[in-house]
Amino acid sequence: SVEEYYHQASCSRRLSDVLVPLLLVSAADDPMTTGWVPLETVRSNEQVILAYTKHGGHIAWHDEKNVRKSHWVEDGVGSFLERLLTWQGEG
Repeated sequence: SVEEYYHQASCSRRLSDVLVPLLLVSAADDPMTTGWVPLETVRSNEQVILAYTKHGGHIAWHDEKNVRKSHWVEDGVGSFLERLLTWQGEG
């Protein structure tokens, strides 16, 4: 069934096993995920960080100020990686 396929293909079954920092980015209006996010699983693993927006789509987030030069996801991921590298350097 379609439900079985998505269950097997989803990373949500493995989120509780994540042992390193992981950033998930998703949007409520993503036509591929239909607004579904495994909130309980995300909340139960301190290694998993969720950036969940009201709008965004499957692979595109647009900046309200200038939709042609949106860098929201790139900036967010860059900040996450910079902090991760700084944190590893502190350890």
